[in-house]
Amino acid sequence: MICLKCGHVFENEQGSITECPVCGAALAPSWNEKTGEASARIESAATGESSSEIGTESGHSGAPAPGGKASGDLTWKQVKESQAFQQGAEISKQYGGFFLNALLHPLASSKKIDRAHFLNGIITMVIIAILLPLVLYIPSLRSAFPDAFGAGYLRPFILVVLAFAVAVFATYGLMRLGKVSADPRNITAKLGTLLVPSTAALLISVIFQIIGLGIGLSGLFLFITVLSFFVAITLLIHQEMSQSTSALDPLYSSLIVNVLFGYILYRIVLVSISYMLGGFFSL
Repeated sequence: MICLKCGHVFENEQGSITECPVCGAALAPSWNEKTGEASARIESAATGESSSEIGTESGHSGAPAPGGKASGDLTWKQVKESQAFQQGAEISKQYGGFFLNALLHPLASSKKIDRAHFLNGIITMVIIAILLPLVLYIPSLRSAFPDAFGAGYLRPFILVVLAFAVAVFATYGLMRLGKVSADPRNITAKLGTLLVPSTAALLISVIFQIIGLGIGLSGLFLFITVLSFFVAITLLIHQEMSQSTSALDPLYSSLIVNVLFGYILYRIVLVSISYMLGGFFSL
């Protein structure tokens, strides 16, 4: 019990003390009861608050956050609404239409194509550069000693890109010598259009390699792919240099470009065979 006058604290469990033993002030008979009631209320409130906090913590730890899925949906929605995603989807849709039309009518499409389809031509060449080394690299993965990725795949990939660059700029140079109006972007677009059938044949060859239908079918479509490379280059040069006033005939121009292109393809095959046989050949 606490004296309200002097603040002295003493025990009065039975309620027998009516005066403060220090200052002698009279103690109100109901003071202890009121204090006890107030203490009980405080303890009850504290107990209820603790129970509420425990229940809240239990609820958070026992159940997943209800906004988790909503947050994931919101993030995917933001990705789909982003400018980069929409541009990628638009390019994919446009290239799909271009690819189908060029696959059905490659020569007719190439005559109508201009530099506005430069990106489509680049995409076609990049797809070929990805798939062609893959056809040569997959068999090594099934061997006891697979080739290193950099040597067995990346090096042929770079050589394929180089081969197409040589074909485009060699054609451009010959057209300039023949006093024919030329644009590398226009040449790239037209060559990419003529290479669409090659891309389709190469894709079939890769699929046959992956599912393991045998090297015969895969090799057949790979042969068709390589043959169509030279056909595409020949058609492109004949188409673009038909009005040339140069002394060099378009047939010989196409022969020059095909020899340059074919030599790089030969290096690609030689590199792949060399690594498959453990570096037996000297490059």
